[in-house]
Amino acid sequence: MLGICYGCQLLNVWRGGSLYQHLPDLEHVQLRHQRRQREESVPRHFVRIEPHSKLAQILGMEQTEVVSAHHQAIREPGKNLKVVACSPDSVVEAVEDPSLPFFIGVQWHPERDPDAPATRALFRAFVRACLEE
Repeated sequence: MLGICYGCQLLNVWRGGSLYQHLPDLEHVQLRHQRRQREESVPRHFVRIEPHSKLAQILGMEQTEVVSAHHQAIREPGKNLKVVACSPDSVVEAVEDPSLPFFIGVQWHPERDPDAPATRALFRAFVRACLEE
């Protein structure tokens, strides 16, 4: 299972977690996580990935720059979900269920950055996991 942006949020709520409804309303959120109206480019920022997570193993890195386009984010992770990546302002950027072979949600948009090494690694791992099931 791979959830991207709203899909990550949906996986979290499905597992009983909660969301921040509007990030710009939160004091601790300093980065722009969504595009402004009529703005062509989408915001980018770095995320820190937990070193021993499945996501870090897949990406082969503990930090990567991502394309961000969301105004909601995970507040409390759902059952069996582990937070494995955060932005510098502590917004949850990825979760995974370590008890399952492939159950990852990323808040960012890898599909909007198809040539990035992290994107290629994530989608390759997802396809491999699908073929194994």
